[in-house]
Amino acid sequence: MSRRLAVLLVPLWLLLFAPPADAQEALALLDTVTGELAANDSYDYAVNGRSGEVVSFRIEAQSSALDAAMTLTDSSGRVIAADDDRAYPDRLDPLLQAVTLPRADTYTLKVRSVGGTSGSYTLTMTPGLAAAAFTGFGDGGWNASPEGASIDATPDRIILTAEGARLTSVAVGEELPRAVDLYAQVDVIAVSSQSGAWAAGMTFRDTGPARYAFVVDHTGVWSFSLFDDSGERVIRDWSPHPAIVAGRTPFTLSVLAVGSSFDFFYDSTYIGSAVDDALTEAGGLGLMAVTPSALSTVNILTYANLIVTTPDADSQDTPAPPEGIFVSADGRAMVTALRRQFAVGADGEMSLNLPESSVQYNRAGVNLLGIGRGVQFGNFMLGFTATLNADPAGSAGCGIAFHAVDETHYTLAYFNQEGAYGMSRREGDLFAPGVVGILPDAGEQQRRLLIIASDNTLTLYIDGVRVGSQTETAGDGSMSIAVVNFEPNTTTCQFDDLWVWAWE
Repeated sequence: MSRRLAVLLVPLWLLLFAPPADAQEALALLDTVTGELAANDSYDYAVNGRSGEVVSFRIEAQSSALDAAMTLTDSSGRVIAADDDRAYPDRLDPLLQAVTLPRADTYTLKVRSVGGTSGSYTLTMTPGLAAAAFTGFGDGGWNASPEGASIDATPDRIILTAEGARLTSVAVGEELPRAVDLYAQVDVIAVSSQSGAWAAGMTFRDTGPARYAFVVDHTGVWSFSLFDDSGERVIRDWSPHPAIVAGRTPFTLSVLAVGSSFDFFYDSTYIGSAVDDALTEAGGLGLMAVTPSALSTVNILTYANLIVTTPDADSQDTPAPPEGIFVSADGRAMVTALRRQFAVGADGEMSLNLPESSVQYNRAGVNLLGIGRGVQFGNFMLGFTATLNADPAGSAGCGIAFHAVDETHYTLAYFNQEGAYGMSRREGDLFAPGVVGILPDAGEQQRRLLIIASDNTLTLYIDGVRVGSQTETAGDGSMSIAVVNFEPNTTTCQFDDLWVWAWE
């Protein structure tokens, strides 16, 4: 198998990592490697990652006959993300976009051939989103404003000067991509300040009269604001974070903008989020130098290693939940991870949180116990752990009913003690055809279920694996936990860490 490495720009912290002696071939950000797979073949790559870091993996088949798949696992073997077909049936190449790494670890990315196919491929790992749109600073075309701002730009670095009292210098790059959804990362490699007070940052979705700004200052706090003709509107006020070291350089700033949601990173460590829908159009990207002092002073900031990534076109045009996800009982962490992948709405709220509940029935049929006090849900993501305790001689299961109109009109998702699962719509006495299957570990009595209801599509995950999707037009409805007895049987279902994220 041949390999070609092209080392481009990497975040500063990555240079501090050295792979263990027995590691597989290590991937670095913006490296492109080439490989070849025989039928039923696989190859492993090592990925060093930080807690909360967001990365993408993109495979392009170089042979029309190759159908490849990818799986990312942590050092204990848990699946973090998996994909087979980017946009079936038009694109069979796998894509893992905007994967959130749950902890600092050495991960393994396994690339394998599917269905007896074979051929060559290229694999690229990018920070943030999957399409590498821009690196460096271009050949010019940077404009600094207002008066008191100046810029010295080369393809490798930018020196931005702010001279005055409480002055915000902004330099916008004309060659940089104008995008709504993007990931942007830049290193602040040096700061010179007469007063010792300074702030550095990035602007994005800059339309001229308005822009968003992400700023970190010398005291070790960060903020996020909207600037327009009426002035500054603070969206996230100055906030500390343990990852931010006051006054230290160099450091790396990153922002991930997906729709109305924004995530912020310092040295590739996630430091916070915000939601705002004031600017929804594509705009320019820029850098900032700020003099916070009320006295006139001069601050000079040097930036290097700018990277901009944007969404893969296929995944953005036809977004679909990934085939495999990292399972967590933390609902907010799950929401953050999946909204970055365009799988759930960002402008929602945690509408239900039920740490523990239990229900027991002995009669045959689907036995329901309402939750959420009858609140109606349309678009939502629902997660919970269910533990089944039933007479081994019987046939029973645990599940959740949603989009319920009454006791005979609802959608049910469940698993049973034999390892079977299903999701289908009940209308009166009949269940419509839906998602059905058998899980590989049939004897397991505890499962983690995740359901995404987005527009008219329902997607079911069990233990982190997408087991199926279906189309449904039922509309809003209430929720209930369920005991499913296929015959009279004393069955107890314990539900833990149940939560619902809902959006319009």
